[in-house]
Amino acid sequence: MRKPARVAGFLFFLALLISCEDTGTGVNSQEYTNLPADTGGANTAYPKGTTQASYGYYLYMPSGATNGVNYPVIINLHGMGSSENDGDLGIVLNEGPGGLMGLKKWHPPYPMIVVSPQCHADTSWNPQEVHKFISYLISNYPINSSRIYLTGTSMGGYGVYRYLTTLGAESYVAAAIPIMGGGSISSAANITSPVWAFHGGKDQTVSPSNDAKMIEAIKTASPTLDAKITMFTNLGHEWNTWFYTFSYEGWKTELVQDGRTDVDSNYAPYDQDIYSWMLQFRK
Repeated sequence: MRKPARVAGFLFFLALLISCEDTGTGVNSQEYTNLPADTGGANTAYPKGTTQASYGYYLYMPSGATNGVNYPVIINLHGMGSSENDGDLGIVLNEGPGGLMGLKKWHPPYPMIVVSPQCHADTSWNPQEVHKFISYLISNYPINSSRIYLTGTSMGGYGVYRYLTTLGAESYVAAAIPIMGGGSISSAANITSPVWAFHGGKDQTVSPSNDAKMIEAIKTASPTLDAKITMFTNLGHEWNTWFYTFSYEGWKTELVQDGRTDVDSNYAPYDQDIYSWMLQFRK
C-alpha cells in the first residue's frame, strides 16, 4: 500500500536526521579528545585473497590503538589509474590520505583509521560491494561505526556519489568528500549524508560542472543538508587538486608560494580542513 505523502515525507526527514546528526560538540567531542595520541602508526597491506574482503586494501592504524578504543575512519576510493589491472596494490597510496602519509604531511586534528581499497580491474566502484566492504571493516577493526567518512578522487569521486545515491538512508557514511567527480542528478534526493565536493576550475578531464550540478541538485532536494562545493580556480585534473583538498595547511602555505591560491568566490570558501568538517557529523 502506498504511504500517504505526509507520512513518507516524515519518514524521509527522520532518516535524514538520524543519518546526519550533528553532535553539537563538533571536533571537541570526547569521542575524539579521549583517543590515544597517534605518534606515527603503521600502513599495512592486505592483498586481495588474504582476507575475507573482496577488495585488496591498505589500512593505516594509529600508533596508540588499544583494546576497547574505537576510531573514526576515512575510506578513500582511488581514481582509475590505481585499479587492479596495474598489478600493484601500493599504487592506492599515491593519492588521498595515503599520499599525504608518504609526503609526511598527514596531520588530522585527531587520530583516525584510514582504509585505501583497490578497485577490481576494468571496473568502477560498485556501491553494493563498497557497502559490503565497509561492513567487513566494521566487523574486523576498532571502528566507531557512527564516524565513517568516505572520500574519493576522479573515478573515486564518482564512486562516492554512486554509493550515497544507491544506499540512501542505509549508507554507513556520516559525511563525504568527492573530488573531481560527478553523479546522477536525478538520484540526488536519495543522499542523506553531508557532502563537501572539490574540483579544479580548469579540469579538462572531468568537467567542473559535474560536481557543481550534483551539489546544486542535493541542495534543491534537501535544503537543510550540508552540501557545498569548493572550486580551485586555477587547478585542473591534477594531483594538486586532491593534495590541497586533503592538506589544508599545504594549501595555505605551498600553494600561496606558487601563486595559484584562488578559490572561486561563486562557490563555498575553503575555510577549514576537511577532517574538522567531517568530524562534526556522526551517523
